[in-house]
Amino acid sequence: MKILFLIIIIFSFKLFSADITGVVKHKNEPLIRANVYIDELKKLVSTNELGKFIISDIPIGTYELKVSYVGFLGHKEKITINNENDNLALDIEMQEDKLQREGIVVTATRTKIPIYDSPIKTNNITNKLYESVQAVSMSEGLSFSPGLRMETNCGNCGFSQVRMNGLDGHYSQILINSRPIYSALTGIYGLEMIPANLIERVEVVRGAGSLMYGGNAIGGIINVITKEPTTSNYEISNNTGITNFEKFDNTLNFNANLVSDNLMSGVSIFGSRRNRENWDANNDGFSQLVELDNTSFGFDAFYNTSENAKLRFNLFSINEERRGGNKFNLQPHQADITEYLKHNIISTNLSYEEFIPKLNTTYSIYNSLQKTKRNSYYGAGGRVINEPEIDEDDLLALNGYGNSDDFVAVIGMQFSSNINKFTFVYGSELNHNSIQDRMLGYNRIIEQDVTNFGNYLQVHYELNSKFTLLGGLRYEHIILDGNYNLDIDEFENNRKFDIIVPRLSLMYSYDRDLKFRASFAQGFRAPQAFDEDLHIETVGGAARFINISNDLRPEYSENYTISIDKTIFINDLQFNIVIDGFYTDLKNAFILSDPQEIESGVSILNKRNSKGSRVFGTNLETSLAFSNNLYLQAGFTIQRALYKEDEVIWESKVENPDSLVVVSNMLRTPNNYGYFNINYNFTDRLTSTLSSVYTGTMLVPHIVDIDNEFTVIKETKPFFELNFKLSYTIAMSNNELIVSIGMQNIFNSYQNDFDRGIDRDASYIYGPMRPRTPFISFKYGG
Repeated sequence: MKILFLIIIIFSFKLFSADITGVVKHKNEPLIRANVYIDELKKLVSTNELGKFIISDIPIGTYELKVSYVGFLGHKEKITINNENDNLALDIEMQEDKLQREGIVVTATRTKIPIYDSPIKTNNITNKLYESVQAVSMSEGLSFSPGLRMETNCGNCGFSQVRMNGLDGHYSQILINSRPIYSALTGIYGLEMIPANLIERVEVVRGAGSLMYGGNAIGGIINVITKEPTTSNYEISNNTGITNFEKFDNTLNFNANLVSDNLMSGVSIFGSRRNRENWDANNDGFSQLVELDNTSFGFDAFYNTSENAKLRFNLFSINEERRGGNKFNLQPHQADITEYLKHNIISTNLSYEEFIPKLNTTYSIYNSLQKTKRNSYYGAGGRVINEPEIDEDDLLALNGYGNSDDFVAVIGMQFSSNINKFTFVYGSELNHNSIQDRMLGYNRIIEQDVTNFGNYLQVHYELNSKFTLLGGLRYEHIILDGNYNLDIDEFENNRKFDIIVPRLSLMYSYDRDLKFRASFAQGFRAPQAFDEDLHIETVGGAARFINISNDLRPEYSENYTISIDKTIFINDLQFNIVIDGFYTDLKNAFILSDPQEIESGVSILNKRNSKGSRVFGTNLETSLAFSNNLYLQAGFTIQRALYKEDEVIWESKVENPDSLVVVSNMLRTPNNYGYFNINYNFTDRLTSTLSSVYTGTMLVPHIVDIDNEFTVIKETKPFFELNFKLSYTIAMSNNELIVSIGMQNIFNSYQNDFDRGIDRDASYIYGPMRPRTPFISFKYGG
């Protein structure tokens, strides 16, 4: 009897349920792997290679069916099942998301969320933008995001960094696929090493992000998302630029994607080869743009073990040589000045993610590894020697050779659970960085291990249809073990730190198209004795070492942001404007002071806490799309960056209280800067891009006397870079060839007062990263 009753119940459920079938398309083209879901029933399916889907066993009732697809606005419609015969067939036409406001991002909350619904404002730098501005490396696209500014800091080695809301590169956390595997060693040159064809998008979150990602996320987070395949295709491209019509910069790229017929597995392969000749701006024989030889390759593969589970593995390798200075035909130690670096980097990431419908929970486990081997030379004053005798200058020059080994391992797990109106994200992450830096000519060996163990909890709560609250805490335990051998002197630094940082954000949605956001967050940096600023300190044959003061405390920040986000839709016009204000208060900021030379000839710099600084200002960003012909992005920043107390930039070695150079403003930080990017399609085949980066006046330090390092402060002129690109597409059977020509920095807005000769200040470099540069490119694929 009980069995009969159970059969009746099962039969009745099936009898009074229906199926929904349909096709998702755009302009009669099927959209593959679009997500179709009904939240009330916890049912989620994806479209097949024909854009078709089926959702089975829908009980009688009224539901909201949602469809999402990358690059398109979300689609919603009410469906009603009245009886068992209501098997619905839907024809869903998707509308392009020209402003990319509903693209999925992961950085701000560490969960997948539409960018417009994120309580933390997130910006996307897409691969389309990298293509439109003809960027060949990651660094060349970062200036096209609000609050970001790229700068070059050394004419000898080409070291560059990104400033975020006025804070220099040390305060930004660089992630690869959400993993903090870029250490102090690799991060300093890594922005220019990463080829653009590796990138699917770069997600940028301004403001402290230490809650989710740990240390160094004081200024914000830059998350590089690598390409994951969606369809099978391939592409070969080549770009040739001519720096100031004088020196060649050539980049050859290859990309290929292969996806299985059932869309359950796929692999994306990329390769890049870049050769850039060194360039001398003022004809003194010393480079301003370094010589580059970069070869990169890798792949990103996935396998869906089920409809709700994905295994992902990616690997990339970067081999790069760079050299600046003079006499490039000689060995590094034989030149007057040389900075030479050879990096071999290999990085892997393995992750598994699964959604458990019954628990409405997603969990992931992951492991990322990065190994870097670097050979280097920082030195000056060598000679070409034909006889066996060498003098002290030759020995000093030979001392500049060094090598480094750097290893980063990240292992973690994360759970994300939806319970009613709450979303809980909680996880643990272990980050270990081990570095050995050797300069055997000075008998200088630095061995340092830093282990971070972080635990975090974040709660996302939808109070109602208007208010969303996001809050959380992170606890971080940091262990620093350092051994520093400086010939006859040896130091140890073994320290432990326990740090807790909070974050709280509120979003108010007046309606779907008008949102207000406000956030408070703390960030932190733990002290380390190894600092890649050492690359500057060894120039000229004078090696230096950074020692941690006994009472050094971690550096903290308090960051406040508030923003208004408005979107307007009028027929074919889509328009978005965002205004945000920010205030960052740095406490216990690290500074280097009190140089002392020990018997071995090594200079010791003391790393200590200062009174700190504060940065505040406003970012304005806007984007506009009209029909399929016109797309515009623009951003502008107005800010102030001030020390809480005047900082001494230079002090005479002779006792003289008047021989001080002090500043109240943070250096190399303009009060205003911005960008725009305009794409216009004349026809389906002929397209154009006009882009620009503006840099306002700023204060920069300039060493004018090499003997006593007397430093003056100079106010620079503003710079306006204007770039133009014209592209034409030629259809060739099932493939297409795109030919592009253009010019970067058309008006040659570039620094014109570089120092000359061997005694130059190589760090006296500012403004745009390249002079006038015409280019031609070809891209073939299908």
